[in-house]
Amino acid sequence: MMVRDKTIPYYARKISGPKDIANIGFELFNGADREYLAAIVLSVDHTINAVNIIAQGSLDTACFHPREVLKPAILANASCICLLHNHL
Repeated sequence: MMVRDKTIPYYARKISGPKDIANIGFELFNGADREYLAAIVLSVDHTINAVNIIAQGSLDTACFHPREVLKPAILANASCICLLHNHL
């Protein structure tokens, strides 16, 4: 089950290019002390359906399985998936 958290300011934001995704990644991972992998799932008109943290790793690693990427996309009826990963 997916739950919409209204405190995240990304919902209803339209994505027009890679720079928009990079800006969201910077906001999401700014100040992180470990590696993360996140998925942003988009609708057909490129508005954000969901932002999901897929993996939280250690200092130099974040392990995940492909099903963990696909599940939130399927649950949100996504048209597109954008993956974000930070490097420390």
